[in-house]
Amino acid sequence: SSDDVRKELNIKGEKGIVMISEGGRAEHEFERNSGVHAVNKWIEKSAVPLVAELYTDLFKNIFQGRPTSYLLLLAPKSSPDYPILKEVFTRAAKQLRFKTRFVLVDTDDEYNAKDMGYFVGYKGEQTPAVYGVARGEHGQEKFLPDFTEITTEN
Repeated sequence: SSDDVRKELNIKGEKGIVMISEGGRAEHEFERNSGVHAVNKWIEKSAVPLVAELYTDLFKNIFQGRPTSYLLLLAPKSSPDYPILKEVFTRAAKQLRFKTRFVLVDTDDEYNAKDMGYFVGYKGEQTPAVYGVARGEHGQEKFLPDFTEITTEN
């Protein structure tokens, strides 16, 4: 029954739309009685993963759409620090959800490393690193913050 489904997925509302993640969890709920425009806006925002992982074939898709600012974490997945870096990056992404798109870039992948070389001037020895990208009326501005330790505070 619908009550059983709501209970299993931990859905709070009685009516509305629920977006289910790949893991089968109810990630986002839309309960307002609003028009098509509000629903479309909610879907657009909610469909984007909290942290996107960059793959060569998704490069253009990640950098299109409404977000105008991005933070990219460039790090090799083979690094023993990778899980910790990913966790810190994800916590920061929760604080800035819908304002900044967070993108993980595995620099072990030679195509990712090459693309980041063209895109932000990345050189292989600079990992882990966080790059910022902002789209504006004058094109894209890219910057490498001056910190070396990656924490949610910076």
